[in-house]
Amino acid sequence: MKKWLIPVFALVLVAIIALLTQQFVLKGTDKEHYSIYLLALDDDGRRGKKLSCGDSLVKVERQTVSDIRLSDVYQDLLGLKDQQDEATGLTNALHQSSLVVDSATIQDGVARVYLSGTLAAADECDQTRVRAQLEEPGRQFGGIRSVEVYINNTPLSEALKQ
Repeated sequence: MKKWLIPVFALVLVAIIALLTQQFVLKGTDKEHYSIYLLALDDDGRRGKKLSCGDSLVKVERQTVSDIRLSDVYQDLLGLKDQQDEATGLTNALHQSSLVVDSATIQDGVARVYLSGTLAAADECDQTRVRAQLEEPGRQFGGIRSVEVYINNTPLSEALKQ
């Protein structure tokens, strides 16, 4: 075997591992920040993305000291247990749900987030709020074309109907 093949093979292997790992890490120039999303009720889109029922989905920036992974963002969001966020005064539609992150992956531009537990959404407005809060965080990762969320292996759209 030619001696130059070993370093080339090692370099290719390191590059492949780096590319695979990079998919799951928040991309951008500022890796010290990431966002979760909360709600401004009856805000009619003034503070964020307009949702039905007159609400806004509002980006809430968080700080970190290291690279942030897709699963970390969802663990942070699902760790919020109060209906009202003290720091921002915004509403958390997930406060009555009891969900944990099973896995979160990014592959071919699709973020797939698998959660387990109990999902609570009282009416159509709550369903829209929950959907927005669960889908939007995955979009901040580079190259994402779509976000798929599963609750107990059931697509979010179906889980919200139950």
